[in-house]
Amino acid sequence: MKRFLAVIGIIMTMLLVTSVIAEYSQISFLADPASWFNKQSPWTAFLAFLLLSADVVIPVPSCIIMTVNGALFGIWLGAVISLLGGLGATLIGFSLGRWMTPLVQSWFSQEEWEQSQSFLVEWGSIGIIITRPIPILAETMSIVAGTSLSCRQTLLSSFLGLLPIAIIYSLSGAMAIDLKTSVASFFLSLTIAGIFWWIGKRYLKE
Repeated sequence: MKRFLAVIGIIMTMLLVTSVIAEYSQISFLADPASWFNKQSPWTAFLAFLLLSADVVIPVPSCIIMTVNGALFGIWLGAVISLLGGLGATLIGFSLGRWMTPLVQSWFSQEEWEQSQSFLVEWGSIGIIITRPIPILAETMSIVAGTSLSCRQTLLSSFLGLLPIAIIYSLSGAMAIDLKTSVASFFLSLTIAGIFWWIGKRYLKE
């Protein structure tokens, strides 16, 4: 498991370095993309989707974009756009993980690889759900999932984790209120993860 944790650490470090570089490069668009979203239109919705999908490879301020989605498109449509963008990021991360799998597997012995696979199959879905509100960790889990989980399982887990976040940020934008969105999203996701885990365990026991 030490090698497995080291791989996760390497992925997190790479994503963190990318974020730091973007922060210090003073790219105004990445720092505050809200100025690009000044009207309600299909193009604006598509741009929001593209940026949220790219969040797994470039440091996009997703919370700002999801809040603006709510302000422009209303609670439910804004949440749907944010949800689709988040799932797009998950799919890109998953694809990267699939592409990296042969290289990552070469770092492990057969026994170590089987242990890491068993661990991810058992706990990967929960990990995806509860890390969705957390930058860097969310992207890392999407990539790691590509080495072990199915695409369907990864997208479903991501959907469960993203849903409360998308709604809360969209609500914040639509109502122009100052919510502690990150904290609220985290605890809502944690609650869903607990329910998902409980149902899964009962199903497996039966």
